[in-house]
Amino acid sequence: MRILVVDDEPLTRAFLREQLPKHDAAWQVVGEAMDGQEAADFLMNEEVDLIITDIKMPVMNGLALCRWVIENGKKQKMIILSGYDEFSLAKEAIRYGVKDYLLKPIQSDELYDTVRRIGEEIEQEKDQELAFRAMRNMSEASRRMAVRQLLKAIVTDSHVEVKALYPLLYKFKISLIESLGMIMVLSLDEESILTKPSVPASDIALFQFILNQIAEELADGSGRGRVFLDEEQNTNILLSGDDEAELVAAGRRLYADIASAMAKHTGLTVSGAIGTPKYEVLQLGASGLEARKLLFSRVVHSGGTLYVYLDKPYVDNGIINKWEQTIQALRAELPNAGVAAIAMLVKEYIGLFPDFRPASLRRYGVHLIRRLGLLSPGDAGERKESAMKLLRELPTSDETPLAKEAVVKLFTNIAHIYAPAEPEEKGEHDVVSRAKEYINAHYAEPLSLALIAEKIGVSSGYLSSIFHQETNESYIKFLSRVRMEQAARLFRMKPGIKVYDVSEQVGYVSVKHFSYVFKQHFGIPPGEYQSLHGRSEGSP
Repeated sequence: MRILVVDDEPLTRAFLREQLPKHDAAWQVVGEAMDGQEAADFLMNEEVDLIITDIKMPVMNGLALCRWVIENGKKQKMIILSGYDEFSLAKEAIRYGVKDYLLKPIQSDELYDTVRRIGEEIEQEKDQELAFRAMRNMSEASRRMAVRQLLKAIVTDSHVEVKALYPLLYKFKISLIESLGMIMVLSLDEESILTKPSVPASDIALFQFILNQIAEELADGSGRGRVFLDEEQNTNILLSGDDEAELVAAGRRLYADIASAMAKHTGLTVSGAIGTPKYEVLQLGASGLEARKLLFSRVVHSGGTLYVYLDKPYVDNGIINKWEQTIQALRAELPNAGVAAIAMLVKEYIGLFPDFRPASLRRYGVHLIRRLGLLSPGDAGERKESAMKLLRELPTSDETPLAKEAVVKLFTNIAHIYAPAEPEEKGEHDVVSRAKEYINAHYAEPLSLALIAEKIGVSSGYLSSIFHQETNESYIKFLSRVRMEQAARLFRMKPGIKVYDVSEQVGYVSVKHFSYVFKQHFGIPPGEYQSLHGRSEGSP
């Protein structure tokens, strides 16, 4: 953040010039002026982000400078410094877009808080402006991509992305819905693959891609809907129109066309669901959630069907909640590898089954595999192949239900496939040691718990639990400590090194974030630490 200081008092200018960068290395005082005219001359040739100006000065006062900034189309943020007897002038300055005013004598904490808050606003505006420029230069295909990303963010409740993308689409007057809109979710019936012995479970991703491409051709390409993927790689379609009944009818026809094309090209079935209509774009997330709940009906009833909110209720929320609670409990227990507890929860899950016919069991099994697959993303493909192989062994005939004991055994075996693999002949201490070694060797890289766990061959839940037990701290605290110690060493070894260079070398993308963590760890900002300790180790 580039700052211009304007004040006729040399002591005030010196205070701001020295203290602002010392508090935060990202705050650079790039210019000083004794009055408003001198500041205006500076601004004709230099760009700054923030002007901190006294209100009473000779030649041109702070109020006149604020007016000059507005009249000349400048966009700098402004902070006014004023005495108690100048409050009416300060209030008038606020009309010219001044962000805040501070009373003299300046209180350091109040100054830093104000500058930090304005700095965050400037960063956000710069990000939005950059995105706006990028979008202005986008091709039509890129704009469609941005629309898909926004719709995905809305249905997955990603507030950060919605906040960034929605204003841009609004600026470009890209209309997503007419009078009303609703979300249709389409999902591959993975159990239909189980009846094809030659098709491996690993091909599911390919078939999901094919489904999405067919939907884009039949919906997006012909203007019948906007197609996008959600986090589970289901194909979502935004249907928009003026009349609810006509819109639902159009959705039914579109689903029939897509399902027919999918059956023709792959021999697989597709299930779908349509959520209730909404009148605002940002409410479409609720429509998507309703569609996903409706889609659960295919687990209990059958796949290859479109479930619509207008039709009879297929499965009520109470049953859906019971299924989800049971699976969540099973997922929570698996990392602890409690055999008895797993068996009990599997029996609870099976107790929810309306029947034990092979076709039904395939649907219940695939649903369980989908939900348990979230536990081990690193090796999800291998585990899924093993679990699906167990379901392939179910009888092809649907006439005779399986005995309860056989069903319990089948689903217990599926659950154990997703239990974390314990390292062979390796104790918990060894696992933590290897995790520490990996962090020490790769602290400058983007690291996550899942990545570290994958590298040393354990589940992320298991690693998180034993790391905390062994070290009495989380892996993220250990990682931060390693990074801060390395940063401090760099400041001591290389007195002239820039803060942003150190930030990058120890694994931080944002200098601001690095500075915050550094101050939390050492009690002082990195610039001040560098001033105190910036000499070679071993020097007197």
